[in-house]
Amino acid sequence: MTLCRCKSDKQVSIAGYMSTAYAIIMLAVTVGIVVQTSQDSWTSPNAMFIIIITAIYVLAGLLHPEEFMCLMPGVLYFLCIPSGKLCPSPG
Repeated sequence: MTLCRCKSDKQVSIAGYMSTAYAIIMLAVTVGIVVQTSQDSWTSPNAMFIIIITAIYVLAGLLHPEEFMCLMPGVLYFLCIPSGKLCPSPG
């Protein structure tokens, strides 16, 4: 609640730090899933979830070849989802 009373520049700065922390946490989660998959097998529930989600996006990219290159920044998008709302409103 205190953050809402701060100036806009301060809010954006704090949101940037929070987004960086979130990206680091998501990177740790991704590494954890890769390690768990290598220890268990690719048929574990976590691995199957990631494989199926990845397959869905790749299939969508193959069915829409003009937008296939939009899949390339997908990992970065996954790591930095909260940063998408950091643009200050005009005015």
